[in-house]
Amino acid sequence: PSDEVQVTLTGSAAITLANPLTLTLANLRGRVLAPDGSPARGTGVDVRTLDFAVRQNNGVNDEGRFTFGGLAPRSYVLELHAPWGAAGWISPDPISFTITSTTVVRDLGDIAFLSATKFIEGIVVYANPGEGVPNVDVNANKRGASGWANAMTDPQGRFRLGVTGGVWDVMLNSRPDQVANWVYMGEPQSVSFANDSTPETRLVTFTVSSAQAHVIGTVRGPAGEALSPWSVWVDVRNDRGQGNGRSLSGDGSFDVPVVAGAYNVWL
Repeated sequence: PSDEVQVTLTGSAAITLANPLTLTLANLRGRVLAPDGSPARGTGVDVRTLDFAVRQNNGVNDEGRFTFGGLAPRSYVLELHAPWGAAGWISPDPISFTITSTTVVRDLGDIAFLSATKFIEGIVVYANPGEGVPNVDVNANKRGASGWANAMTDPQGRFRLGVTGGVWDVMLNSRPDQVANWVYMGEPQSVSFANDSTPETRLVTFTVSSAQAHVIGTVRGPAGEALSPWSVWVDVRNDRGQGNGRSLSGDGSFDVPVVAGAYNVWL
């Protein structure tokens, strides 16, 4: 890739860059595979220095291949992020490597995701009448280490997350493209597994409340201008950090469902 160049657009007038964009030579490549050996399309690839002073990210093509260019000679770490919805895929440990030249390509070969042997299974239900809640984003973060898993509840409110050994904190989120009519007022649930490859399954249940009220409004920029739908997140939380949040709609408005109570609104 080339270096970033900032430009200012005014109306429909064409602009001419003072300096041409210059592509850098690729000096890192590799291929990412799914647990079954097929190309892992949709994978995110991060390359960084040990001190995070330099960081690049890229994706893979339809063959699972990735390239990076312009990496200066020094030590780096490569990390993979599983495609959205790739249930049961476990990212391999970060890969350390060294670039020795800007003109010599470092080939990391094939890097494969692992199949999970440990699972968090559960259900999200309404407090009353106890029916399942569909289309809920369920996220798990590994405590004290790099690790993340995501799933969406099915029509009965059930979900299944593939994870590794260790302690995981599981939490619910409403989908940004939908207005949820529920609110989860509890804390994240913690689940522990042995740090080995022994198959294990843990069961959790989340109980949510039906929304009793909505906090609505509009967010504008400093000059009253409309803002990008994904540029602002609106959080509505009580003093205990409980509540809900949503991104802006296309017209800059927001609609955050909550239960009755006193809240603070944050952007």
